[in-house]
Amino acid sequence: MNKDKSLLEKYYLLLIYLAFLALDCYFLYHSDYGHRKYSKTILSAALALWFMSNTAFNVRSSPQTLSTRLLFYFMMGLNWFADVAGLIPNSLTWAICLLAYSLGYIVYLFLLISIQTNAGKELKFHLYPIKMVLPLLIVGAFAGALLHKVAGFGHSNFQLAMYAHTVILLAITAFTANMWGVESTATMRPLFLLATFFMLATNAIYGIDELIYHRRHTILDVAVAIANGFSYLFLIFGIFKFLKQKRG
Repeated sequence: MNKDKSLLEKYYLLLIYLAFLALDCYFLYHSDYGHRKYSKTILSAALALWFMSNTAFNVRSSPQTLSTRLLFYFMMGLNWFADVAGLIPNSLTWAICLLAYSLGYIVYLFLLISIQTNAGKELKFHLYPIKMVLPLLIVGAFAGALLHKVAGFGHSNFQLAMYAHTVILLAITAFTANMWGVESTATMRPLFLLATFFMLATNAIYGIDELIYHRRHTILDVAVAIANGFSYLFLIFGIFKFLKQKRG
């Protein structure tokens, strides 16, 4: 974001993030879950610091840009909390981990709405249902088939939690597609589309890995980590585009 910075100054925290992501994938591939405390706990913090280093001191603040940045930090805080809770091997902390991830996705939903509201000069949110229909049908059909395969359709607490999480992901899909009706988001749409795509991929691969194969194939664990990492990277680049556009 700052033209006076060297490439190393701009991206050294990103390189640190990628190094720890590679280390985390190594631990996952070798089923060395105990050592993930040295990698997984660093990821969200490194991304948040990289984002801060590129936005905290060189972007003119306004209520519109500030709300987006605060939502991002809140989302990354929830993600870090979920990462840490997921490393503690008991059912209570695992449930807290999944809840924190779901809450983080809700924050992402509000972030999408905030950006679409503030990207243009009008500062109003407009809904374009026609843009949402096809993506919702595609993702909804896949999600329904996967849910039926891994959990069936019923009313247990586990199944209800799965339904709620799926509804959140469908809402994210819909509001990402809504960007194609918002002219002022034209330059950032592809980045948010990729962020959402990899977020959906993370959840789909995780569901298959955890509930169908029961973590027997460590390559699927690695795929989840990589997809999740790409999701947050594209999200950050999308926010950079938004902030640059607002800066003019």
